[in-house]
Amino acid sequence: MAHRLPSILAASLLAAPVPAQDTTVPSYCSAYPQTPTSGQWQSSRVFYSGGRLTYAVDGEGNRIPDYSYAGYRYGQAAIPVVPEVRRLSRVSGDNTARIQQALDQVGARTPDANGIRGALVLGPGTYEIRGTLRVNRSGVVLRGSGDGSSSSSNTILRATGDTPHQRPVVVLGSGNANWTESSARTSITDPVVRVGARSFTVASASGLAVGDAIVVHHPSTAAWIDAVDGGGTVNDAPWTPGQIDVVYYRRITGISGRTLTVDAPIYNHLDRGLAQSYVAEVTSNHVTQAGVESLRIDIVTAGGADENHAWNGVQVVGAHDSWIRRVTALHFGYAGFRLDGAVRFTVADSRALDPVAIRTGSRMYNFSVERRSQLVLFTNCEATNGRHGFISNGVSLASGLVFHRCRATRGGGSEGGHRHWTTGVLYDNIDETDQGQVLLINRGDFGTSHGWGTAHSTIWKYDSELVVQKPPTGQNYGITNAGRFRSGFYFPGPRGHEELRSGGLVPASLYEAQLCERLAGTGGTVKFVVPGSAVTASGHDGNAPANTVDGSLGTRWSASGDGQWIQYDLGASRSVGSLRIAWYKGDTRTATFDVLVSASAAGPWTTALGRHRSSGDTTALEAYDFGPVAGRHVRLVGHGNDQNAWNSITELEVWGTN
Repeated sequence: MAHRLPSILAASLLAAPVPAQDTTVPSYCSAYPQTPTSGQWQSSRVFYSGGRLTYAVDGEGNRIPDYSYAGYRYGQAAIPVVPEVRRLSRVSGDNTARIQQALDQVGARTPDANGIRGALVLGPGTYEIRGTLRVNRSGVVLRGSGDGSSSSSNTILRATGDTPHQRPVVVLGSGNANWTESSARTSITDPVVRVGARSFTVASASGLAVGDAIVVHHPSTAAWIDAVDGGGTVNDAPWTPGQIDVVYYRRITGISGRTLTVDAPIYNHLDRGLAQSYVAEVTSNHVTQAGVESLRIDIVTAGGADENHAWNGVQVVGAHDSWIRRVTALHFGYAGFRLDGAVRFTVADSRALDPVAIRTGSRMYNFSVERRSQLVLFTNCEATNGRHGFISNGVSLASGLVFHRCRATRGGGSEGGHRHWTTGVLYDNIDETDQGQVLLINRGDFGTSHGWGTAHSTIWKYDSELVVQKPPTGQNYGITNAGRFRSGFYFPGPRGHEELRSGGLVPASLYEAQLCERLAGTGGTVKFVVPGSAVTASGHDGNAPANTVDGSLGTRWSASGDGQWIQYDLGASRSVGSLRIAWYKGDTRTATFDVLVSASAAGPWTTALGRHRSSGDTTALEAYDFGPVAGRHVRLVGHGNDQNAWNSITELEVWGTN
C-alpha cells in the first residue's frame, strides 16, 4: 500500500468521558504538560502542540493509541487502604488452613458501601505454606507486614513441598478467568474503526444500555489472516481461521442512536472488508476490590533445574478493579506474577526474582499476562534472571498493557506479545541494568507458530536493545533516547517506526503524559453529600428513604409497585453524571429503573437513564453513568425487579461536577 504524508490527529479522545469515580490525580501530573528545552526533543509520532498531545497518523491510519486506561479503575483512583478486620501471627508447621479460614471469615463479612469487606493482616514472621491461599471474595485483602528479607519485621510465606505438583502459592480471584458472550449480537457497521477509537456504529443498539459489559469481537477470518501474511509463519502452517479472534472486554458509557461509546480505546483496526466485527453482551464471574499486599513469597526449591516445587508466586484468576502491591516473589518456575482474566488491574512496587526451573519454553516469565487480561498496569516493578521479564502470553485476548518505570537485571526478552497478535502494549521507561531486550516482532516459527506477537504497541525510552517490526495492517513503535536498535530480525517483516536521538525525550513518560492529560480533561468528579432529611419518596414500608444515605448496606428503602420513586435534593444546581446504587438482594435479582433530573422538586424532569437494569450479580455499589445533566433534584423511579414488584435500595450516591 502506498504511504501518504502523515496527517495530524488532535488528542480529542483524551478528554472523552470515562465512568464517573473518585478521581485521584497523581503527584507527577504537576510536571505535565512539558515544553522541550535546549537539548530535548519530541517524537514525530506524538508530541506537544499548544500544550496538548498531538498524534501523527500514517497513510494506513496507524497512530500511537492512548494507553492510559490501564490499571485499577482506569488509573483514575488511588488503590484504597483497606481497613484491618482480622490479624494472625505465625505458628509452627503448615499455616495454610488457618490463614484460609481467616480469609473465608473476612469474605463472609457484609461489604461496606464501597464493596470493601476488610483486610486479613499477617504479622511479621515466616509462615510455612504447603498448599495454596485463595483470596476469592470481593472486597478482601491479604496483607502482610512487609516484603523484605528479615522475618522480624516482614511477612514471609515459605512455600514448601510440591503437592499438588507445580501449584500457585496465592490465588487472587474467583478462579474463573473466562467470560461468556450472549448469543445476541449486533454487527459493527462502520467500514473501518481505527485503532484508538472509543465510539462506533452498530446495526442496532436495541437491548443495550449504558453500563452494560460487552465484548467487541473481531473474528479471525481467512481474509484477515491472509492480510496479515498468514500470521507471519515461514515453514510452519499459517494461522487457522477462528483461532486468533481479537476480543476487547468493554463497558458501554454512552449510546446515541446506533452509536456506542465504550470505556477504553480499541487497540486494533476493525476493517469490515476483512472481518465483520460485532458487539455482544458478556457475563463473567470475577471478584472486585480485592488485593494482595506487603508479602514476600519464598518458594523452597533444590535449585538449579529443579521443577518439583510451587510454580507461581501470585496467580490472578478472574479479578477486575483489583491489585497487587509491595509483593516479592522468589524462585518460581513459571511466573512470579501470572494474570489470567485480570481487567483494570494494577501490579505496583513488586518484584519477581531469580526463577528456578529448566531454562526452556513455558518457564521463567517474571511478570506474565495471560488470556483475557486487559487494561493492566505494572508500575515500579523489578525482574531478575528471567527468560522473558515483562511479557504477554495472552495472545489476541490480551490488550491495553502498560509496563511503567520498571527495572530488569538480565531480564531476557520482554515481548509485548509472545505470540498471536496481542495489541496495545506500552513499555515506558524500562531500565535494564545488565543485558536484555524489548521486542515487538514477528516470532515466525518460534514455539507453536507464534507469528506476529503484537501490533499497535510502543517502546518509550529503553536503555538496552530494541527490536521493532511493522506487522501487516498495523504498526509498532520504538522511540528512545538510549539503547540501540537491532539491525536484523529473527523472521521476515519490515522495520517498525524507529526514533533514536540523544538528549531528553519529551514527554519524559508517555503513560504519565497521556494519563495526566486525560484526567485534566475530565475536570474531576465528586460525590454530592445528601443528608437524610433531603431524601424523600413516594412511599415506603417502614424502611425509610433516609436509609439510602446512612453509609450502611444493612439498611434500606423499600416500596412496592411500578412507579414508586425516591428523590434527592442536592441543595443547589449541579452537573450530575452518575449514580452509584447498592440494591437489596442485588446479587439474586435484577431491578429496572429510570433516573430523572430537574431544577425543581416538582419537575419538569429530564430523563438521564430510561428503563435501565441492574446487573443482578452484586449487593455492592454499582456505577450507572450518563451524560452530564444539570439540575438540583435527582429522582429514581422504580419498576420492580425480575421476581416481584418491590423497589429496594440499600445505598445510593449521586456523582458529578460542581
